[in-house]
Amino acid sequence: MFERIKKILIVLLWFVQFALCLAIKYLEKLSRVKAGVNHHLYFKKEEYMQMFFTDEKIRIMFICALVLLAIALLLMMVAKNKKNIWMGLGTINQCLWSSVFIYDLIAKSALESIVYPYAMFVLSINIVIAVVMILLGASLQTKVKIQENINNK
Repeated sequence: MFERIKKILIVLLWFVQFALCLAIKYLEKLSRVKAGVNHHLYFKKEEYMQMFFTDEKIRIMFICALVLLAIALLLMMVAKNKKNIWMGLGTINQCLWSSVFIYDLIAKSALESIVYPYAMFVLSINIVIAVVMILLGASLQTKVKIQENINNK
């Protein structure tokens, strides 16, 4: 029963990640259509760039994202050895979001986007969600474990 709930929760978390990405695309579209939204985003971008996205903090975020990417790659190998599909999908998801986060930290084209701070916040949230998905996937029993439990009884 709990296994099924965990699987449903993992799928729901994927939809949440997708919805967050759609929200950023919609915000970017609004910034091109509505002048008030554009002015607000520009003002907030300047504020957030001075507060959160200084050179020192970007270096720290870059190193943390690289560490998370390396851990996700190691966990991907563990998931492959354990034949845990759900954990493997979570690690692939983590690798994807960490890679996009790293790219956005170093790409000048991403930095020039008016929704850059919001996109980075969404990517950070998606990375945290991906970690939760890995933990949920790791807690699920694999088919091999289930078969061993049946054979032992």
